[in-house]
Amino acid sequence: MLKNILSSLALACLIAMPVIAQEDEDGKKPVFDPWNSSMLIDARTTLIPEKGAFNLIIQHRFGEIKTYEDIFGIYAAANARMALNYSILDNLMVGASTEKNTKFQEFYVQYNIFNQTRSGSFPVTISYYGNMAIDGRAKDVFGEDFKFTNRLSYFNELIVSRKFTDKLSLEVAANFSHFNKVDSLVQNDATGLSLAGRYKIYGETALMVEYHYANFTKSRQNYQPEPIPGLAIGLELGTSTHGFQVFVSNFDKLSPQLNAARNQRDFFKGKMLVGFNITIRM
Repeated sequence: MLKNILSSLALACLIAMPVIAQEDEDGKKPVFDPWNSSMLIDARTTLIPEKGAFNLIIQHRFGEIKTYEDIFGIYAAANARMALNYSILDNLMVGASTEKNTKFQEFYVQYNIFNQTRSGSFPVTISYYGNMAIDGRAKDVFGEDFKFTNRLSYFNELIVSRKFTDKLSLEVAANFSHFNKVDSLVQNDATGLSLAGRYKIYGETALMVEYHYANFTKSRQNYQPEPIPGLAIGLELGTSTHGFQVFVSNFDKLSPQLNAARNQRDFFKGKMLVGFNITIRM
């Protein structure tokens, strides 16, 4: 009898070992879909699609909400940005984009240094995002002694995010912006802090909120306009192939360094714009 019991236990252990090993291996994998897209509203998320994936992102910002005459900004002058991302590795993504109003040609990279694991052994995802942008406007904009390097600006950001539940994901990010050439009213450098979150309210429909704060790295002079914080609120609908987001925001630019260091629109004074983002997964 004892021999039969021991044999049965040994057989059960042999059967269970692959299952346990698989569970351990699964626990080391990154959490599943903490975000629906690599963009929330204006914030970048820590989501990097799997190796070999392309994502096309279209961002559209209508004009400022004013009166019914232009249907509250829909008929006003609009801004748009188109970006193409490619995942070289599961945790490394590169991309390029172009923006209509500022003619910014942006080249960027994002790398997830650590991923939040399904087992909770690592509690957060830590991601680095950096870009170099080329201002494509006429060289007369840059004044005398024009050099190509006058067109260049840079944005660097460290993002920390956590998926708390199947419904709630939050992130905080610290960033630094630099412009090689600026006019006399602004500074070259600014630092910022962003907070963003997404909460699924029904199925794949989610509520999104963002807040962005920035300030110059040097003491502000009387003539220098301090960057005004950004606030955005919207709804997101995700599918297996697309992500749709519609929102209101006081940012009218679509490049991160311009929003961080140059925004002069105040959400609480009615300087809001309606916008939408579309993510196409390929």
